[in-house]
Amino acid sequence: MSQDQQSASVEARRKFLQTAGKAVAAAPAVTLLMSAGRANAQTADPYGPTGGGQGPATGGGN
Repeated sequence: MSQDQQSASVEARRKFLQTAGKAVAAAPAVTLLMSAGRANAQTADPYGPTGGGQGPATGGGN
């Protein structure tokens, strides 16, 4: 393998590792954001639409 081929191979490897590293670093952040969104949706109204005056009025004297 000549010096030019070896340099090109090393450069390609570095470029790949840089790209792959960015994707790996982004995956946990995306997972965290998705799970945080789901947790907020689940805990937004734990007592249901009429429990404890937390939900919207459902008619009647409310």
